[in-house]
Amino acid sequence: MSVSYSSSLFIDIQNISYMQLLLFDLMTILAILIASNFLNKNIISSYLLLGLSINSLLFFGMHLDVLVFSNSSPWWFWSFYSLGINLMDFMMIAILFINKDFLGLMKLKGRLFRSRTEFKSL
Repeated sequence: MSVSYSSSLFIDIQNISYMQLLLFDLMTILAILIASNFLNKNIISSYLLLGLSINSLLFFGMHLDVLVFSNSSPWWFWSFYSLGINLMDFMMIAILFINKDFLGLMKLKGRLFRSRTEFKSL
Protein backbone atom coordinates (compact mmCIF):
# COMPACT_ATOMS: atom_id res chain seq x y z
CA MET A 1 0.00 0.00 0.00
CA SER A 2 2.76 2.43 0.89
CA VAL A 3 4.60 1.59 -2.33
CA SER A 4 1.49 2.44 -4.33
CA TYR A 5 0.91 5.74 -2.55
CA SER A 6 4.62 6.62 -2.56
CA SER A 7 4.81 6.10 -6.31
CA SER A 8 2.10 8.72 -6.72
CA LEU A 9 4.52 11.33 -5.35
CA PHE A 10 6.36 11.22 -8.68
CA ILE A 11 3.22 11.76 -10.77
CA ASP A 12 2.25 15.12 -12.19
CA ILE A 13 -1.10 15.38 -10.44
CA GLN A 14 -2.28 18.10 -12.83
CA ASN A 15 -2.04 15.78 -15.85
CA ILE A 16 -3.12 12.40 -14.48
CA SER A 17 -6.36 10.87 -15.68
CA TYR A 18 -8.97 8.96 -13.73
CA MET A 19 -8.10 5.89 -15.79
CA GLN A 20 -4.47 6.07 -14.67
CA LEU A 21 -5.61 6.34 -11.04
CA LEU A 22 -7.88 3.35 -11.62
CA LEU A 23 -4.97 1.35 -13.03
CA PHE A 24 -2.77 2.25 -10.03
CA ASP A 25 -5.46 0.96 -7.66
CA LEU A 26 -6.01 -2.21 -9.71
CA MET A 27 -2.27 -2.94 -9.67
CA THR A 28 -2.23 -2.42 -5.91
CA ILE A 29 -5.22 -4.76 -5.51
CA LEU A 30 -3.38 -7.38 -7.57
CA ALA A 31 -0.23 -6.97 -5.46
CA ILE A 32 -2.24 -7.34 -2.22
CA LEU A 33 -3.98 -10.46 -3.54
CA ILE A 34 -0.64 -12.01 -4.52
CA ALA A 35 0.97 -11.07 -1.21
CA SER A 36 -2.01 -12.36 0.79
CA ASN A 37 -1.53 -15.80 -0.79
CA PHE A 38 1.94 -15.98 0.73
CA LEU A 39 1.16 -14.18 3.96
CA ASN A 40 -1.52 -14.58 6.56
CA LYS A 41 -4.84 -13.17 5.34
CA ASN A 42 -5.81 -10.66 7.97
CA ILE A 43 -8.05 -7.73 8.74
CA ILE A 44 -5.72 -5.19 7.15
CA SER A 45 -5.66 -6.83 3.72
CA SER A 46 -9.47 -7.17 3.72
CA TYR A 47 -9.95 -3.49 4.55
CA LEU A 48 -7.34 -2.43 1.97
CA LEU A 49 -9.03 -4.53 -0.70
CA LEU A 50 -12.42 -3.05 0.17
CA GLY A 51 -11.11 0.53 0.15
CA LEU A 52 -9.18 0.13 -3.09
CA SER A 53 -12.12 -1.59 -4.78
CA ILE A 54 -14.48 1.24 -3.87
CA ASN A 55 -11.88 3.81 -4.96
CA SER A 56 -11.50 1.96 -8.27
CA LEU A 57 -15.24 2.05 -8.88
CA LEU A 58 -15.31 5.77 -8.10
CA PHE A 59 -12.36 6.45 -10.44
CA PHE A 60 -14.12 4.48 -13.17
CA GLY A 61 -17.33 6.43 -12.59
CA MET A 62 -15.50 9.74 -12.90
CA HIS A 63 -13.72 8.51 -16.02
CA LEU A 64 -17.06 7.68 -17.61
CA ASP A 65 -18.63 10.95 -16.51
CA VAL A 66 -15.84 13.31 -17.52
CA LEU A 67 -14.14 11.65 -20.48
CA VAL A 68 -16.74 9.35 -22.03
CA PHE A 69 -19.88 11.44 -21.45
CA SER A 70 -17.95 14.77 -21.59
CA ASN A 71 -19.70 16.16 -18.53
CA SER A 72 -18.10 19.36 -17.28
CA SER A 73 -20.71 20.62 -14.85
CA PRO A 74 -20.67 19.42 -11.23
CA TRP A 75 -23.49 17.22 -9.99
CA TRP A 76 -24.16 14.98 -6.95
CA PHE A 77 -21.79 12.22 -8.13
CA TRP A 78 -18.80 14.58 -7.99
CA SER A 79 -19.53 15.32 -4.33
CA PHE A 80 -20.07 11.61 -3.67
CA TYR A 81 -16.74 10.88 -5.40
CA SER A 82 -14.86 13.43 -3.27
CA LEU A 83 -16.39 12.19 -0.04
CA GLY A 84 -16.01 8.51 -0.96
CA ILE A 85 -12.35 8.75 -1.98
CA ASN A 86 -11.41 10.63 1.18
CA LEU A 87 -13.38 8.30 3.48
CA MET A 88 -11.87 5.20 1.91
CA ASP A 89 -8.35 6.65 2.14
CA PHE A 90 -8.94 7.54 5.80
CA MET A 91 -10.31 4.03 6.48
CA MET A 92 -7.27 2.41 4.85
CA ILE A 93 -4.87 4.54 6.87
CA ALA A 94 -6.83 4.02 10.09
CA ILE A 95 -6.82 0.21 9.77
CA LEU A 96 -3.03 0.24 9.56
CA PHE A 97 -2.87 1.89 12.99
CA ILE A 98 -5.92 0.36 14.67
CA ASN A 99 -5.74 -3.20 13.28
CA LYS A 100 -9.25 -3.89 14.59
CA ASP A 101 -12.41 -4.83 12.71
CA PHE A 102 -14.07 -1.47 13.42
CA LEU A 103 -16.63 -1.79 10.60
CA GLY A 104 -17.49 -5.42 11.30
CA LEU A 105 -16.21 -6.43 7.87
CA MET A 106 -14.74 -9.72 9.08
CA LYS A 107 -17.98 -10.63 10.87
CA LEU A 108 -19.95 -9.90 7.71
CA LYS A 109 -17.49 -11.91 5.63
CA GLY A 110 -17.83 -14.83 8.06
CA ARG A 111 -21.62 -14.70 7.91
CA LEU A 112 -21.68 -14.55 4.11
CA PHE A 113 -19.34 -17.48 3.66
CA ARG A 114 -21.05 -19.49 6.41
CA SER A 115 -24.41 -18.85 4.68
CA ARG A 116 -23.05 -20.06 1.36
CA THR A 117 -21.73 -23.30 2.81
CA GLU A 118 -25.01 -23.91 4.67
CA PHE A 119 -26.94 -23.20 1.45
CA LYS A 120 -24.79 -25.63 -0.55
CA SER A 121 -25.30 -28.41 1.99
CA LEU A 122 -29.09 -28.20 1.63
